Amino acid sequence: EEKISLVHGARDPKELGQAGYWPGLPRLGIPPLRLADGPAGINVNRDATGMPAPVGLAATFNVEAARLFGVVMGRNAKALPQDSLLAPHINIVRDPLFRRNHTAFSEDPLLNAQLGAAEVVGIESQGIMAQVKHLAGYNGSDSVIIDERTLHEIYLPPFEAAVKAGAASVMCAYNRINGPWACENSDLQNGVLRGRWGFTGFVTSDWGAVHSPLAIANGADLEMPGREIAGRAGGPYFADALKAAVESGAIPVSAIDQALTRILRQMDRFHLLDGKPAARPASIDK
Repeated sequence: EEKISLVHGARDPKELGQAGYWPGLPRLGIPPLRLADGPAGINVNRDATGMPAPVGLAATFNVEAARLFGVVMGRNAKALPQDSLLAPHINIVRDPLFRRNHTAFSEDPLLNAQLGAAEVVGIESQGIMAQVKHLAGYNGSDSVIIDERTLHEIYLPPFEAAVKAGAASVMCAYNRINGPWACENSDLQNGVLRGRWGFTGFVTSDWGAVHSPLAIANGADLEMPGREIAGRAGGPYFADALKAAVESGAIPVSAIDQALTRILRQMDRFHLLDGKPAARPASIDK
């Protein structure tokens, strides 16, 4: 029961207004995690620095500007106080009418890769976990079919660059990709992300993007539940449904252990388990 309580989000008792909350386990000295949107500044219920839209950052073609953009957001997140920033958004722009284009970088995979990696470095230099999103092919359609060459030459290079830059976490997307839902796509999450690129961080679902407890065996580690929207999953599936699947033998307890190991490894990396996290700034320049 304790393990299952740590693979899905919960409500923050402090009501700070951020997107997500992970309860931790006080009995074992594991603190909670707070996850805030980005990508254009920190979205909580307190004032933060108003950042330009990331598409404007991309228009500079300036890698150092992207790093500094990340530094400012990381410093804000640390002060507010948050632990993980749901940024950068590194999906390729394809549909000119997609409502999230302004928080992405561009239609160019090289520009996305270089600016996204630099922003990850900037965010994490402030002791904040960067969570790059949304793996993968999340460009305005609920279901995409992408051949291997196109996938690896256009849609995946920004994510590979972010992983190599040290991103602590990756957010899996709402859409289906080549059949399976993104958060349940083992080929993508276990095969490419972890197998080919060697990613050791944790995969968090977008809110309501999990459709079955089997997602935890297919590469997703932390479910953020969301209400039913346009046919998306309601969740949480990593709760009672996961417990039932374990009891029936459909999912081994080792899948939960593996997910928790990935989360705790990053918490340890950011000194959240040893009581020595980076100091939180007393104020921020709004």
